[in-house]
Amino acid sequence: MADFRRVVTALAVVVLLMGFAQTVSAQPFTCTATAAVTPLLRSEGITELTGDIVLTCTGTPTAAAESQANIQVFFNAPVTSRLLSGSLSEAVLLIGRQPVVPGPAVEPVQPFVFPGSGVPTATVTAIQGIVAGNSVSFIGVPVIPEGTSRILRITNVRVNASAVPAGVAGVPGAVQALISVSGPTSLPIGNPQLTTGFVTSGLTFNLQQVSSGVASSSAVGASGLTFPQCVSLGRSTARAFLRFSENFPTAFKLRELATGQGVVGEIFNTESGLIITNAGGGTAGRADFGTRLRATFANVPAGMNIWVSVANLVNATTLANEASTSFARLILPETGVITTPVDIPVGATENVGIAQLTVVGGVATAVWEVRSTSPTAVENFDFQVNLTTSAAPATNVPAVGVQSTVAGSFFPVSTVGTASSTAPIPRFVDTSVPRNFAIFTICRTILLFPFVTNQAGFDTGLAISNTSQDPLGTAAQAGTCTWNFFGANAPPAVTTGSVAAGTTITTLASTTAPNFQGYAIAICNFQFAHGFAFVSDLGARNLAMGYLSLVIPDATRAASPFSGAATGTGEQLGN
Repeated sequence: MADFRRVVTALAVVVLLMGFAQTVSAQPFTCTATAAVTPLLRSEGITELTGDIVLTCTGTPTAAAESQANIQVFFNAPVTSRLLSGSLSEAVLLIGRQPVVPGPAVEPVQPFVFPGSGVPTATVTAIQGIVAGNSVSFIGVPVIPEGTSRILRITNVRVNASAVPAGVAGVPGAVQALISVSGPTSLPIGNPQLTTGFVTSGLTFNLQQVSSGVASSSAVGASGLTFPQCVSLGRSTARAFLRFSENFPTAFKLRELATGQGVVGEIFNTESGLIITNAGGGTAGRADFGTRLRATFANVPAGMNIWVSVANLVNATTLANEASTSFARLILPETGVITTPVDIPVGATENVGIAQLTVVGGVATAVWEVRSTSPTAVENFDFQVNLTTSAAPATNVPAVGVQSTVAGSFFPVSTVGTASSTAPIPRFVDTSVPRNFAIFTICRTILLFPFVTNQAGFDTGLAISNTSQDPLGTAAQAGTCTWNFFGANAPPAVTTGSVAAGTTITTLASTTAPNFQGYAIAICNFQFAHGFAFVSDLGARNLAMGYLSLVIPDATRAASPFSGAATGTGEQLGN
């Protein structure tokens, strides 16, 4: 920024000296520069449209023929207007001429096209800008008017807003423009340094909780969603909502207005600028698509499938559509658009249309394109996320302990930060921060046997049943159990073989923990384990007692969304 300021200062001095020179030579033709608008630009954007620069020139003609000058505009960020032919770009300088009937100076009338398209252009002259780094130049600009005034308008200038120095203390960064004149004819410019845009973040992304089928005002906690591995997830249930929020009313934009964008000076609030056909062999001003929003799921565990709604939700049962104020549509793949329900794989039990994402290398991506939006309101776009799994704990499906993440950003993301003839418009840098999305925890039961002994002629029989096989439709599970002994002569932990659903394993303290007396905790890697202990003297001749083990809730895991149990750190016992 410091270097640019030095350049700005030096060029300002040059412009002032040129102004004095014109005064000495009695040149009466002068121009005053103003910024037509000063829009908010997205700091994530590489191809952000700046406000138009208008030069209002007045004076009395002193030459029989028009003289020419070169006008160059320097910015404090790379100029990224699309290149149409060589270094000629979509940025144009339009010259409004004095009409045949005496009257005020006029700007180009609509429709405006470049010469060669068959449409008369007698009222305008258009000069394409040559882009070089942080500047755009207009060569051979006529500077002697046909009457007493002329209006020059510079439009369709895009800049890499991500390269604009950030603001301080909540003040947005500013796109600065400096106008310089050179060539055969010198042209005094009043107010040569302008602000043509303010730069601030355009997007906030959050993962929202579900409330009555819609996104609630509460975000999912920092640890994300937690699910038990042994419970299959069905796609009919919304698990969370991806919320894309614009930080100012015009952060989300259409590609272009349905009514056309050929009126010079109109504020469009779209990704496209002033659309001009036959511009140096191409079309100037037209973007490739509207604002696109991307959700990137990373580190997706094997066995977890992700489904997203094909549009943002209006309510729990209704997707937004073209008639909605806020509407964004899923595109599959990113260059195509889902146009009919036939293309959407929707289950019979879903309330809204959802589509499954493809996971490649643990990454799944969804992209939606904005098709309807209001330039006067700050909007949220909420997209539903559903998950499906087929629980198979015995084969670690879905994989336990794999923390998946999700990040939201504008799209497409690009590393092309300068003017290009092939890179898409719009394009963005990725400033997203991944946040925890979902993780699966092992299903286990913790059993406490309060008294176990193999001393003083006593022994303890220990039994654990895997009751996940039942007539109630419970998913059968299997897993090992690990005995942990605490007390006199406690042996190391002992792990059993896999305990199948519907079976019982037994052991004796004399076998597993000889000469031990104390308590034992068995950790079984399946739900619905239940235990029984039987303490007796040898042969149970004189004294015997049996009891059921106690179940200790697993306080090291987050609460299951299915159980409603609160997360805690203290020991809680139950049968």
